[in-house]
Parts: sequence; structure tokens; C-alpha cells
Amino acid sequence: MKTLLKWMLRAVKGVLIFFGLIFLLLVVGLSALVGKLSEGALEHSSLMHRQESAQVAAIPDNGILFVDFSEPLAQRKVDDRLARFLGPSFMDPHTLTMRIQHAATDKRMRGLVVDLRDEDLSLADRDALLGAVKAFRDQGKKTTVYLDTFDFGAKGLVQYMTASAFDRIVMHGSGTVSLTGLAAEAPFVKTALKEHLGVEPQFFRFSENKTGANTVTEDGYTPEHRATLQAYLTSLSGIMTDRIMAARGWDRTTMDSFFNKALIPAAEAKTLGLVEETSSFETFLETSKTWVVRGGHETESPQDGTYIDVRDYGDDQPQASVDVVSADLKKGVGEAFQGDKKSTESIALIYAEGPIMDGYDPENSPFSGSGSRVYALTLAQQIQEAVEDDVKAIVLRVDSPGGSYSASHVLRDAVLSAKAQGIPVIISIKDMAASGGYFLSMDANAIVAPETSLVGSIGVFGGKFITAGLSQKLDVKWDRVVVQPHALMWSSQTPFNPEESAIVSANLKQAYDTFGGLVKAGRKLTDAQATQTIGGQFFTGRDALALNLIDRIGGLEEAVAEAAKQARLDRRAVNLVVYPKIEDLFSGFLRFLMGGINSSQAHVLMGASLPGMPAEGALYATMLDVYQQPAPLAVLPPVRIAGQWMGWSDR
Repeated sequence: MKTLLKWMLRAVKGVLIFFGLIFLLLVVGLSALVGKLSEGALEHSSLMHRQESAQVAAIPDNGILFVDFSEPLAQRKVDDRLARFLGPSFMDPHTLTMRIQHAATDKRMRGLVVDLRDEDLSLADRDALLGAVKAFRDQGKKTTVYLDTFDFGAKGLVQYMTASAFDRIVMHGSGTVSLTGLAAEAPFVKTALKEHLGVEPQFFRFSENKTGANTVTEDGYTPEHRATLQAYLTSLSGIMTDRIMAARGWDRTTMDSFFNKALIPAAEAKTLGLVEETSSFETFLETSKTWVVRGGHETESPQDGTYIDVRDYGDDQPQASVDVVSADLKKGVGEAFQGDKKSTESIALIYAEGPIMDGYDPENSPFSGSGSRVYALTLAQQIQEAVEDDVKAIVLRVDSPGGSYSASHVLRDAVLSAKAQGIPVIISIKDMAASGGYFLSMDANAIVAPETSLVGSIGVFGGKFITAGLSQKLDVKWDRVVVQPHALMWSSQTPFNPEESAIVSANLKQAYDTFGGLVKAGRKLTDAQATQTIGGQFFTGRDALALNLIDRIGGLEEAVAEAAKQARLDRRAVNLVVYPKIEDLFSGFLRFLMGGINSSQAHVLMGASLPGMPAEGALYATMLDVYQQPAPLAVLPPVRIAGQWMGWSDR
């Protein structure tokens, strides 16, 4: 009877959701129609360019690839058709860069025009875009970029680094080039917890450089924490300024003079050579048609170029972000993004993004927030599923600050298990593989990371929050009945006594020594390298390569190429398949009606697939959820660099 009632309630719920969804789609569709009718002809340039581009098959010999960010990028490839049915199918960064790289070798495409005004790219996505721009320039084709102005914060340097990769930078005459420099900031909540909530943290660690607990145990950066972060930022700033100087032909003195000016108005920026032109966006679009086709010269051209929107370039075949991604950049437009239809060889792409948690992903719900966390048993299951499907290699896309030590160990075991079954595993670090994020990565066949990524933070800490003060503030009385002497050692109402502190410290010391020993053995570090890297320090990808923490510099595509190489396959003849595997639309819709919504659908429904920084309140909630686990933790605290919460965001 209970079972029957349960199914009846689910059926009613399904019907309500169904009609609610229909109503929502009607509202959204009507809103979109009204929005389109109210747009100016040039307000949203992508529409204009799509109208110009018409059919992909009709690309003229004077085509110009146009890229803008008026539609945000999905930060991962959508894992099923129902998610794409429920929400818009945004292009992912890998598809974007693959299309740009293909266009670079397409003889019909004469150049590249990019509108950066609405971009919200992560450092890793930026690196991939810069590689695609370089592919255009290496073919002798012209590239140009437009911004109204540069961000006045630390992001301004990141934006200028991006723009400097193009042949020509154009900005609005009222804008400003902002080169204030690079900085980082992090929240410290020790006083807030104690004074306002009556909560006191009690944590243990074995290296002053393991700063994971500092955000709750300190009121600011300790000397060791500051030194580690300063070294990382100095290296990151060096990477960015080196790229700018190489692209613009400047020396260090010139670069420093711009940093001293900090905010440079558009007119002065043009005089100083920071930008080539100032104009409105509409004028930029018109002049670029001629400038690109003429190869950047003032010579006569028989006709202007024709813009081809990157979203339409290849749309006569399924988008790469849907099911598979082809590596054959020498095939025709469209075919290049579907893969070799005759090939049965596949490489799995699996994501490990966010803090690492024990167990399985909890109830799949739009409200669970699980889409931005890594649940060890769920991810291990996906890895084994890929192995059983006879994929030839696995690419694990890691963007994590770490988390539970035991969960990280479970994921390392899953990687080793796949390798033992003859499947090469390649780690593709996005923006961060810190602490537990590095633990799960260290024994892969190869680790590939961008220069600008954050790698390391090897070590553990652990402890608990004591909430007796909060109970007192709320006038809540606690009492207890204890059988064994340490049964309540993890109680939030009392601190660890000396004996319990010794027990917890011994447990953490064992985990710390195991972690360090596995890194040294797995990465074959010298004693000097082990001293530099084991203890909590973290590094840029560039420095991590020199210290043997990673194997090569690169992004997702380089990792896929490495996976194909390790599997002895031709990269151009394999398909990249996203896990969890795709289900048919009908089955997915039935599961949705019966209340089973997976993380990809939750991303679409709640907007989590869109780029953006989580609100500070949500960030703190996630952080405290990770930190309150009564076990050793391998995690790096939140740090915001150039407006991006590294490893803790929903990117």
C-alpha cells in the first residue's frame, strides 16, 4: 500500500511538473520573442552575423570568423539530451577553440574578429583561446579584437594579456586600459565565527605552509601563507607580462611604466601603442571587414569580408558539445566536429570539478548543489563504467581545491584501477589541482596543465568547529551519556582534550606522511624537489613543470592528444565521449517526471552551467560543509585571483 501511494504521489508530481514545464517554456519563449523584437539592429551583433553567414555550406572565399560572448559558454559538455532539451545548448570552451583552430586552416576564412566585451573566461579557457588565435596568426591571417574598456580591477591585466595576442586591438574612445597589476584576496572568518556566532575552530597541521585551515583559524595571512601566495602570484604575473611583452615587442622598463600609470585613457593608450584604434563597436565591425581581407594593409580589395558566426560555423553537423568531438581538423566544416563516423575507438572525458566529498552524489535534485562537488564513489563509478565500455583512454578534467583525504584516496585508487586494466588515464588540469585534487591526479599516465593553473598544496590538516558558544548564545542546553571514553571526541560542544588532540594529530601525521611519500614515489621526485613541493606550497603550471609535478603544458585538447598517443591511436580518428553516458530523450524525460534529475539537468534548470562566481554566502556554506568533516582534509582554502574563485566556483 505504501509503495502504491508512493507511486501515485510521484505520478501526481510528474503531471504537475510537466504542465509547469510547459508553462515555463511558453513564458520563456514569449520573453525571448519580445526581447528579440526590442533589440536594435546592432545591439546584439551575433544575430547580425548569423544572418550574414546564412548557410555554412555557402561560406565565401572572403569569410571572416566572428566570435563574441553575448551567449555565455557552458563550462562542461552537457551530458545528456534531456538537459539540452530543458535549457539552451551553450557552446563549451573546447568546441569554441576547436572551431577557431579549424577555421585557421580553412582557405575560405581570411581572418578572425573577436568581441571580448561580455567575456567571463577562466584562466584555462583564456589560454585555450590564445592558442587558437595563434593558430590563425601562424597561417598568416589577420586577427583583431574589441573591448569598450578594460576591467578596473586585477582582471584588467588578464584582459589585456588576452587582447595582446591579436594583431590589432580596438577599444571605445571613452574607455580605459587598466593595468593595475595582479593581486589575490581571501576571506578570513576567525573573528566573525567567534564574536558573532560563538564558534571556535580547533585544527591541526604539520607544516606552516599547509594553509587550508587558515581561513577559519587566522584573521589574515600568516608569513608562510603570504610567502607561498606571493611566490605564486609573482610567477603568474610573470607569465602574463612575458606574454604581453613578447606580443607587443616591449621591454621590462616599458611594461613597468604602464603598471605605474595603472589607468590609461583610450586616447593616451593609442598614443603609447597599447591599442591600435579607438572607435565605436559599429565602426569597428565595418572597418574590420576591409582590414582583415586586405591583410591589415591599406591596399585595394575587390570586396569586403563576410562575417561567419562561430556558432554557425559547422552547424550543418551536431555541435561538438553534444555527443562527441572530432579531432580531424583537416576535414570539411561540420565533419570536423562530429568525429570519424566509421571509427569505433573512443576516449572518455570525465569531469572532477569542485571540492571532493566522500560517498555517492546525494539525491539528484536542482536544489542539492551537487553539480559543483566531486563525490568520490560516483566519480569512481564513472571511471569504471568507461573502462567496461572499452574506451581506449580516459581524460580526467580536474578543477578542484581538494577536500576529503579519504575520498581523494578512493579516486586515486580508481585511476590506478583503470591503468591496471590497460586504460591510460590522462589528467587535464583546468584552473586548479590542489591538495586532494592533486592526490587523485598524481599517479595518472600523464598530467597536462596550463601555465596559469594552480598545482600542489600537498599535505593535510584536520579538526572541528566548537559551537558551545553558539549554543550559549541561543540558550540551548546540552547533556550527554557516554560509554567509551572518546565517543564524543568529535562533538561540537567541547574542544579536544590533550589525549584526544594527540590521537587526532597522530592520525593526521600518518595521512601527511603517506600523502608525501606517494607523491615522491609516484612522481619520482628528487629529495630537493620533494623538499620544495611537499608541505603545502602551491605553484603555477609553469613552475610545477620545472618541479616535475606535471608532465607538460597544455589544455584539454593537448590532454586528449596525449591520451590518443598513449593509447597508440590517431587523434584524428577517435571520438571524445562525455561521461556519464548519454541517455535517449524519452527515457530521460520519464526519469525527470518521476523526480530523478541528474546534475547536468540541475545545472541547466538552476543556471549553474553558466559561468559566474558563486555568492560569498554560498561559498562560505560550501567551505564550512567541507571543513566540518571529522577526518583528515586535503584542501586549499578559497582564494580569489583576478575576480575568479580558484577551484571553488561553478565554472
